[in-house]
Amino acid sequence: MFPVPREARRPSHVVLQPGSADQDYFWLKAAYPATPALDHYTNLFAKWLPCKPWKAGWWSFGDMQKGLFFHQFLRHWVSADNKQAVTVLFQYTSPGIENRPYPDSDNQFVAVMRHRVPDAAAYLAEIKVECPNAQGR
Repeated sequence: MFPVPREARRPSHVVLQPGSADQDYFWLKAAYPATPALDHYTNLFAKWLPCKPWKAGWWSFGDMQKGLFFHQFLRHWVSADNKQAVTVLFQYTSPGIENRPYPDSDNQFVAVMRHRVPDAAAYLAEIKVECPNAQGR
């Protein structure tokens, strides 16, 4: 779907919904809170419109059902024609749901999700992401 950074380990692609949603993903060795792939994607989407995430930095939470603790960081862009939305997720997981300031490893998961939709800014607005410069906004 999109070129991955040179340091990407085990890159893969999955179709989430044929014709409208797909995802690239890979792992990087990166000490928290680094986001080494962010510059790569910022450059790759330089002609897209950046959006304001609902949370500016890292946040963390425990998931009782999965028995994991997550540290996550998100960035979003919409295409110039406002027909595609891209979300880049940086994530660490640690066993157990106990709150912790740092993940248990430097194994960072990165996912790039693309959604083809009639109004990408409106699509992202549903998850509290603002794209003020998108067409029609």
